[in-house]
Amino acid sequence: MVVCIKIMKMEKKDFYTIYIPALEKAFQNDSINLGFYVKSPEDYLDDEVASQIDQHLEEHEDEFLEKTACYFDAKSHGFPSV
Repeated sequence: MVVCIKIMKMEKKDFYTIYIPALEKAFQNDSINLGFYVKSPEDYLDDEVASQIDQHLEEHEDEFLEKTACYFDAKSHGFPSV
């Protein structure tokens, strides 16, 4: 039996409706470093939408999202500023 899952393209508004609460949660926990790993917003997403969010991130470049990724990378490595 083969099961096919079709992932729908996500609109920018829908993306941020899901992403912003995950970002807020990540900021609340950004002082918790798990050995050079600070959880990013993607780590706070439900499994149901995680693949759609990942697909959106791969398909859409955005300065805000790039800076967000840099912030969590810097926090993971213990840099005092970004």
